Amino acid sequence: MDESRVIGSFVVWDYVVFAGMLLISAVIGIYYAFAGGGQQTSKDFLMGGRSMTAVPVALSLTASFMSAVTVLGTPAEVYRFGAMFSIFGITYFFVVVISAEVFLPVFYRLGITSTYEVRDSVYRNCYLCPCSGFESRSLYINLVGLWVILTCSVFCGLSLYSRYHDCDPWTSKKVSEVDQLMPYLVLDILRNYPGVPGLFVACAYSGTLSTVSSSINALAAVTVEDLIKPYFKSLSEKSLSWISQGMSVLYGALCIGMAAVASLMGALLQAALSIFGMVGGPLLGLFSLGILVPFANSIKNHVLSYKSHPVEDGGTDNPAFNHIELNATDHSSKINGTRL
Repeated sequence: MDESRVIGSFVVWDYVVFAGMLLISAVIGIYYAFAGGGQQTSKDFLMGGRSMTAVPVALSLTASFMSAVTVLGTPAEVYRFGAMFSIFGITYFFVVVISAEVFLPVFYRLGITSTYEVRDSVYRNCYLCPCSGFESRSLYINLVGLWVILTCSVFCGLSLYSRYHDCDPWTSKKVSEVDQLMPYLVLDILRNYPGVPGLFVACAYSGTLSTVSSSINALAAVTVEDLIKPYFKSLSEKSLSWISQGMSVLYGALCIGMAAVASLMGALLQAALSIFGMVGGPLLGLFSLGILVPFANSIKNHVLSYKSHPVEDGGTDNPAFNHIELNATDHSSKINGTRL
């Protein structure tokens, strides 16, 4: 690699393109917040009024999965360890199929905002309901988008290796973190094209915005449904809508604060996958147990329990034994205050 090549800096047009992306995103959000009378209820704000078709939902899911981790972390991972990261495409297939055929029909039929609103008594009824196809169609369209994004990210990593295999910018201290390799490549190759580096940074930020917005929306939904509605039942839907928007602003501010902490977490992709593994594994087990193992809910409700051994009807001198109640499935027999 020619040593005279240095990382270019942003010019005016780069800042214009980047600011334009942020402005357009803000205008779209403001327009849909007030168009057609605005978002009158919390369902309108959190769920879009449940009026979107399969394609917009699929595109939203694809944009949510395409985060800065994908744009920056995946190419760097392929650059260092090779294209075996593309095996993730196989796992995407199984994840989408299982989600579309097992989990999504249950949650969609319940008509809930948060998955934590489920009741064990309705799991079996909803699981037996036939699926109309709308729910699963969104996920299958999303699968195609995930494959396209993964393929592009892997090829970006291979392009990094093709250009810098003889002079690694990371080991030569031209970048401080391996996740900076992709921006380095863009600024290196396209430094003579004003506005194009800004367009790349805008794409990286747009991926971040889509993921963060979905996370903030989910946090606001859980807060309103699980912490506010049960204790403030007199609130109107209009008030809940304003509270949901306020919670989104609050969580957005917290995310900005956490961005400074994220810089201390090392490799971007490794940190993201580690956190997801720690949290996602137990949650997957929890909901899989509730949906796929029906008798687990019976244990939770104390319907199943060990029967006590039979005793003689002779009474006892110890008054403590005259008030023992055992939670058994057969409540028909009682002996001296002891229920079997």
